[in-house]
Amino acid sequence: MAPQIYWQIGHPAADYAELVRWWSETVNGTTVQLLVGQATYRAGASGQDAAWQDPAELSDHLTLNRAYPRILGDIHFSAKDVRADRIGAVSRLTTDHYRRPALAPAGVGGAAPAAPNLTSAVRGTGGVTLNWQRGTAGSTASYAVYRLPGDGSVDPCDLADARNLLGTVRASGSTGTFTDATAAAGSTYRYLVTALDRLHHESPASNARVVTGTGGTFSVIVDNTTTGGFTAAATWGTSSYLTTRYGTNYRFAEPQAVSDPAWFSATLPAAGSYRVEVWYPSDPGYNSATPHLVATANGTVTASVDQRSGGGQWRVLGTYDFAAGTRQVVGVSRWTSTTGYVVADAVRITRL
Repeated sequence: MAPQIYWQIGHPAADYAELVRWWSETVNGTTVQLLVGQATYRAGASGQDAAWQDPAELSDHLTLNRAYPRILGDIHFSAKDVRADRIGAVSRLTTDHYRRPALAPAGVGGAAPAAPNLTSAVRGTGGVTLNWQRGTAGSTASYAVYRLPGDGSVDPCDLADARNLLGTVRASGSTGTFTDATAAAGSTYRYLVTALDRLHHESPASNARVVTGTGGTFSVIVDNTTTGGFTAAATWGTSSYLTTRYGTNYRFAEPQAVSDPAWFSATLPAAGSYRVEVWYPSDPGYNSATPHLVATANGTVTASVDQRSGGGQWRVLGTYDFAAGTRQVVGVSRWTSTTGYVVADAVRITRL
């Protein structure tokens, strides 16, 4: 069931917050699958209430939905309005809720197909290309492709971690293929594929194929614009004022005694020691003791950086031990008693 809850939070006659609560309670104890119809067409459109001129309105809807486990997802009306992205409302929605691919919730009825057979995984100039054979039973409509860092056995929980889902591919014929263009040359990965029926029931995983690194030293740069590699709340501003920045812009925030770090995430190919460096544009008015949180294998370590000087180049934070996997590695915190903006721009992580 997909009720069209096309009103804003706080509407005097049809408050979105009250309606999602009512629908969630109404379907509780039933087999009804509840998805919410969102009025994406109203965001930024002329003639709409003032609430719909706020880029955060749609994002706030999905944040509120998280309080109700019976809400399985959302349906946005309409596709052309999603593409229009008026006032940046859809971009805000993507940043806050849709940074990674995800599988649609399975529908009622139907059954998962048999697992596919992953026949090859070959590294080439364009990335790692996978090929597989459709399973022998069931009706397959699409496939989900997973990538795990490193080698070794596969924990079933790894496939429940959205960070390991690369994307989906529509089924066509008895075979399938996918190229992972984001595979780092120096990294070792395990690849698996699952099959999904028309109602999104997922099969067991295929056999795993391991692709080893090319032998070079692993090093990765994560910029504040790297897709899936950077997260920060709306309290962090964006600027391109200083030319000593890395890339097109950087993020900044006022210091405050709150837990509101901006995080840089990366996929590390193996456990071991890594050198961590940061890049920031410096300014005499910036913070003299910006806290950097480093999530090591042995706990979180804090390193302070004087961002008033020394910017426009890679500055070494230190050498740290990390476990293999995809995770938040370096955070820039606002929690400091010193004055001046704290800045998050880019990090570089190099295996030693």
